[in-house]
Amino acid sequence: LPGTVAFVKALRLILEIQKRSIEDLFSLRRELWNELEQLDGVVINSPRDGAPHIINFSIPGYKPEVVIHDLGEKDIFISTKSACSSKQPDVSSVLKACNLDRDRTTSALRISLSFQNTKEEVLAFIETLKGTINKLQPTMGR
Repeated sequence: LPGTVAFVKALRLILEIQKRSIEDLFSLRRELWNELEQLDGVVINSPRDGAPHIINFSIPGYKPEVVIHDLGEKDIFISTKSACSSKQPDVSSVLKACNLDRDRTTSALRISLSFQNTKEEVLAFIETLKGTINKLQPTMGR
């Protein structure tokens, strides 16, 4: 019986932490969404009510691999697509199925959030992304 009681208490604590973590992720996602919306040339592809830990967006005219490389040099790591489709061609089949134009489907970037991320990190990412866009604009931007 003591083992069962301890197990139930541990399970309750885990569920409370999980609930708080999901709420925190939704809050971070809203913050990130609002900041991305303010950036010229950035188009959000994810639905507003999508998964709490992922935002997919495009910067039409910019090669996502170049954006990712520049951000990586600043220790910010995002991806061009989900891990399960990383070996597929450049066009996102999911975005294509949503009838998005080729400019958006070939310039998509994906941010994955964790319960460990903070609002400060979201804001730092946005500032770094602004710098990357400005740096690359002469060669890629429209």
